[in-house]
Amino acid sequence: MLPAQWNGPLATYQMGPLEVLDFGINWSSWLQPGETIAGTPTVSQSDGDGLLTINPNGNATLVSGGIATWWLSTPSVGVTYSVHVTVITSQGRTVTRRIAIQGVSR
Repeated sequence: MLPAQWNGPLATYQMGPLEVLDFGINWSSWLQPGETIAGTPTVSQSDGDGLLTINPNGNATLVSGGIATWWLSTPSVGVTYSVHVTVITSQGRTVTRRIAIQGVSR
């Protein structure tokens, strides 16, 4: 899990076009005492060719404690995607963090 306090892309991952993988961000160290993630985080993509699939095959974005987890699949080889995860907290704070996904041939 990645800590949420980092700026810029938290990390860059390589992913093959046939892979279906889960990703997560641990927001716990960013949350204030007693604060929780309210509702389901929003996961979206920008950049790339629009073919990266978020939460394929009936998977869903989940929150457990301070960790938000979601699924990605079918990146195009040679394309880099920015995946944005936005949470709203029980104290009304909103924050977005992003990761980069590079489609590679495996």
